[in-house]
Amino acid sequence: MRGVVPPVLKQRGMAWMKILMRLHLILLAGFILSIAPSGAAAAPMGEDFVLANEYIAITVNGSGENTGRFSVNTTGGDPLRSDDDNKPLIYGRTNPWTSFTTVRVDSRDYVFGGPTFKRAGQGVPVGDRVKGPELVGDTIVTTYEMDRVQVTQTLGFARSLTTGLKDTARIEYVIANRGNVERRVGLRVVLDTMLGANDGAPFRVQEQSVLSDLSFLGQEVPQFWQAFDSLSLPQVTAQGTLKGNELTPPDRIFFTNWGSVADAPWDFDFIPQRDFTRAGEFELDSAMALMWEPVTVGPGQTVTYVSHYGMGGITIAPGKLSLGVTAPAQVVARTESPEEFSVIAYVENSGEGKALDVAAIITLPNGFELVDGSSVKTLGDIEVNASAQVRWQVRAVQPKIGMTEIGVQVEAKNSESNQVSRRLEVLAPARLVVDVEAAEVPINDTTWAPGAFKVKTRITNTGGASARKVTAAFQSPIGIALAKGEAERKFAGDLAPGQTEVVAWNLVPTGVTGNAIPYTIRTVSTDTKDTAVNGTVAIPPSQSAIWWEWLTEPAAMRTGNVLIGQLQVANLAEFTGGEAVISFDPAVVQVVGGRLGVSQGTLMRFDAQENPVVSKWGQLVVDNKRGEIRFTVDLPTPLVRASGDWVEVGFKAVGSKSSVIDIQLADIAATNREEISVRSKNPFVVR
Repeated sequence: MRGVVPPVLKQRGMAWMKILMRLHLILLAGFILSIAPSGAAAAPMGEDFVLANEYIAITVNGSGENTGRFSVNTTGGDPLRSDDDNKPLIYGRTNPWTSFTTVRVDSRDYVFGGPTFKRAGQGVPVGDRVKGPELVGDTIVTTYEMDRVQVTQTLGFARSLTTGLKDTARIEYVIANRGNVERRVGLRVVLDTMLGANDGAPFRVQEQSVLSDLSFLGQEVPQFWQAFDSLSLPQVTAQGTLKGNELTPPDRIFFTNWGSVADAPWDFDFIPQRDFTRAGEFELDSAMALMWEPVTVGPGQTVTYVSHYGMGGITIAPGKLSLGVTAPAQVVARTESPEEFSVIAYVENSGEGKALDVAAIITLPNGFELVDGSSVKTLGDIEVNASAQVRWQVRAVQPKIGMTEIGVQVEAKNSESNQVSRRLEVLAPARLVVDVEAAEVPINDTTWAPGAFKVKTRITNTGGASARKVTAAFQSPIGIALAKGEAERKFAGDLAPGQTEVVAWNLVPTGVTGNAIPYTIRTVSTDTKDTAVNGTVAIPPSQSAIWWEWLTEPAAMRTGNVLIGQLQVANLAEFTGGEAVISFDPAVVQVVGGRLGVSQGTLMRFDAQENPVVSKWGQLVVDNKRGEIRFTVDLPTPLVRASGDWVEVGFKAVGSKSSVIDIQLADIAATNREEISVRSKNPFVVR
């Protein structure tokens, strides 16, 4: 904020006012928890959309003003504690408005969502609502468009890095260029953090307790940060996770006061070493901003940004020297590129005098080692009620699958020691098993040739860890092609342990036949080696056939109507004509105009290259009394593989009853004439 404090700041008030004004929402969160104790429940609550499970609730503003903005609150919070139930993690409760997202398009800034008349983003242009907020499965989805750039915000649940529970909000933005020129697009997400009643708790980042403006850039961006007010009497522990798995590390993060980021949509008043008090006021009001710098997005291209914010897991042992230890709840035992992770110890002097020469010592189980440095970290002297923190970087080189513990002990020259055992689950790596289902290739009932078919593959993760970004690709060296519009590579998503996904491809034969036409399914994921599974499919040869086909619908015919039909052939090899008889019931139909009602089909008028040719009838006899058409014809140019109409006949309905067209082959000039199937019984009804 610059200059005089705007009147709208009165709407923010002090931290205790925030809680009192929204106390009724504790009952609302309890209601949500009561209807969904073990899963997600989502329903519009007044003007808001609420997504809740037994740990947290995500609320998205659905009103005209501030549409799309969100807050995060605990429901049950940490299942081992009751004092963190129904607490805010992001300010707002219902009607969230202080946390907001900026989309920068070609140097112009837009606030994501509906317009606002409050301080956070006031006066900044907004886009056009495309859809939402709406409930889609276990997510709340909102889409806005800014100058042909479409941005979709998807909020749902994720597992916390340090608790292993689904007590974290998954925040995703997908940016799509709907125009026909390149755009430069960036994203800034402001989170107005709040821990219960505490609106100014320090951010704990690696080895720093952050209470003043501080930023991290590029490689400095940590894997995660935490926030809590006290180890001896903690209220709520929050955590933002920025790196790892599906997450998109921001180019830069800022820890600052809320007023500064509220007053500017992109660059803002940032002063290193300034505390989190809003300018002109006396209350601490912390916030953070994640910034992804503009990147080029081509026409039709998309970029995706994902971050996590929710509960943090700290194992705490109160004492004269209160000790808290955090680390990932799970690590994967990988033989290649062993996993590295941070173990952070927080130490608070809860005694009555200064703690002298404080040191922290880590003890690792078998299979783990320090990346560098010593197992002993010195913290110096710690004043009463003050705290310090240290970090070790650990590598899982050959860990044993199952539960293990990391120990941290804290000692001081003039105080009792304290220790914490932090439980850690070691997971077997992801392992993908790919099974190919047998495919059947049908004979097309129109062309009598092998038709389209599907190949399905079942991909199962039989390992102990998730397999991320699983894709499968279909390849065949001969005989099989992808159907029109089909993709070679399919995205199967993230597979949890024991999860199976079925991926299918629509395929067409290319003319090669055989009992074992080969193909390969190649599977790729972030966490497993590439695999290739081979399969075969039997592609039968085309069938040779001659049959009668009506061009008009016989079942709808009445006396006096004209019916047009064709003598069709399919897959006749080296076809040069022949002799055939078409029989009909003269009491039901008559050939229109005698010989004039019989005409040459396309096989008699065009060669294999579709060039016009002249074919003459060797014989053409039409007998309406006997009900018979007899003809012979020799084609001037052999057709290597004939498929199409040979003869076309016009009939007039003269009687009202059922009948059939019968075909008799006197002689056929084709090399595969012994295999020709004659399908002549084609019933029709004249009413």
